[in-house]
Amino acid sequence: MRTLQLLALAAALGVVLLALASAGEAHVTKLHIFGNLTDGANPGGIVAGPNGVFYGVTAYGGTGGGVYGYGTVFELQPPPSGSDGTWTETVLYSFTGQNGEGIVGYPVTPVISANGVLYGATSGGGISGSGTVFELQPPSA
Repeated sequence: MRTLQLLALAAALGVVLLALASAGEAHVTKLHIFGNLTDGANPGGIVAGPNGVFYGVTAYGGTGGGVYGYGTVFELQPPPSGSDGTWTETVLYSFTGQNGEGIVGYPVTPVISANGVLYGATSGGGISGSGTVFELQPPSA
């Protein structure tokens, strides 16, 4: 009886593995490579915006100063139809590391988009340096 159960399980696993193998391999395409600190480093998650645009954050980089920067909020624009497929990154905001504005930087969560406004959180800033939640209005098109 136990042998029959094991044989049935092995046959079921074989069918699943065969189905997975015949389904083909996943295909991955890179959309953007972060190439220097000014465009950001260590990207976090992204969120889809209108018209195929993606928004995201980087934990480091940007033009806000510091040795490695304080992070960025960026936008990835899809390529125009019929083009070579190159996506365009635009840094919407570079965190400055200055306590005067209260938002030091080092974004720790992906941004979320609500009604065209981006929201996120940082691990630095605020009164005690314990972090902030920020709101960013992307430039209007």
